[in-house]
Amino acid sequence: VILAMERSEADNSAPDTEEITNTHWLWLHLSSQLIYFVLFQFASFPNIVMALHSKLAGRDLRKGRDHLMWVLLQFISGSIQRNPLNNFLPMLKLYDLLYPEKEPLQVPDVNKPLCTHQMAITCIWIHLLKKAQTDQVNIQRPIPHTLKVHHDYLQHLVLPNNANLCMGSDYRIALLCNAYSTNTEFFNRPMQALVDTILGSQKGPQQTPVPPLLNNAALANGPTTPLSMSILDSLTVHSKMSLIHAIVTHVIKLAQAKSNMALSLAPALVETYSRLLVYTEIESLGIKGFISQLLPTVFKSHAWGILYTLLEMFSYRMHHIQPHYRVQLLSHLHNLAAVPQTNQTQLHLCVESTALRLITGLGSAEVQPQLSRFMGEPKTLVSAESEELNRALVLTIARSMHVTGTGSDPLSGSWCKELLNTIMQNTPHNWANHTLQSFPPVLNEFFQQNSVPKANKQQLKKAVEEEYRNWASMNNENDIIAHFSVPG
Repeated sequence: VILAMERSEADNSAPDTEEITNTHWLWLHLSSQLIYFVLFQFASFPNIVMALHSKLAGRDLRKGRDHLMWVLLQFISGSIQRNPLNNFLPMLKLYDLLYPEKEPLQVPDVNKPLCTHQMAITCIWIHLLKKAQTDQVNIQRPIPHTLKVHHDYLQHLVLPNNANLCMGSDYRIALLCNAYSTNTEFFNRPMQALVDTILGSQKGPQQTPVPPLLNNAALANGPTTPLSMSILDSLTVHSKMSLIHAIVTHVIKLAQAKSNMALSLAPALVETYSRLLVYTEIESLGIKGFISQLLPTVFKSHAWGILYTLLEMFSYRMHHIQPHYRVQLLSHLHNLAAVPQTNQTQLHLCVESTALRLITGLGSAEVQPQLSRFMGEPKTLVSAESEELNRALVLTIARSMHVTGTGSDPLSGSWCKELLNTIMQNTPHNWANHTLQSFPPVLNEFFQQNSVPKANKQQLKKAVEEEYRNWASMNNENDIIAHFSVPG
């Protein structure tokens, strides 16, 4: 953090510039890291603030102060309700050090994303005062005179009689969400403005009637322009979590409303949701919720159109997701594919296509550490009936061994033996000799020892002809259905 302050000070741009500088992205990265280290108790927030105060005391580092307050706001807004006020009072000392001005700071240009950083210190004060009010504690310090203009501006925007509170091209809504995310009285309106931007008329399960559609077609309606990355970057972690919670709740309600299955998700909602899933600091409600809550609920509700959309979204947009979540989703998809679904061929193909992308998308260095986590239950990684998917998994393991140089030593290649045994139990198959010659020695030896006897062509021909005669002799449709419904 101190290094970032020094880099900001060395930046050639003017102190009050409204333009985004190179150090802006460094501060965004730091805000994500702070959430990780403090939430998982690798660091104590009061200790961090006091250490920053001691390091910055006596040094004239002011250019990066707004960015620093933005970083600290990330943790404060999301945790101040669950922790005692005393944990956050060291912020007052840091404020006194970095904001010595006697005259009020002017409201920045709200058309620029940097305004959310420039007003972060005011947002922190609003959260501190709200916490003091809730806990009935007197911190004996009102909003400082330096921040009075900022505070008055936000108070005016959030008033109930302000009818113009809607999403535009500026960052006023983001400012209000960041400042009042711990105050439900003022927070609901700006958050609803964000949600309405991506839902449009799709605000609830009771939708406008749509014309009848043929062949289970879906009608896409609603907004098509998602929330921009600059808007999402301008929201605190707490506000992002509220937004993604609203999206997931809406999708679940839509999935459970049986009469609206012809209506697909608004394109703006899908794109905004996929963008939010990329943020690692909100993964508890993001990708974890997607895998453990949203997908199972949509599947249980038989909302096939929505499920198809979610799988497509993951296939084409989720390359940023960490590999252990992708492997976890692969396990879920195999479970979905195992449930028989009549007349859902296209959905089944989508499930298999997504699984294939997850398998082939694993990096060579990721294969062994990620797949090894499931070695206690190798069946979860293996398709019960798709030989193509299991072959793709074998080829991915072979590619990983070649690249990482772990396929020649039997000991280093033993980690996947149970996985290979499960594959051969579910979908026995052979590999061509020229393919085996290209396999790493460990895989070559395994498939040589576990070769599957080739089917006798004459016996196969005889079985096919007999099956055809049986089918041709059936005149009753129920007998035909019963015959082909028998597995095997």
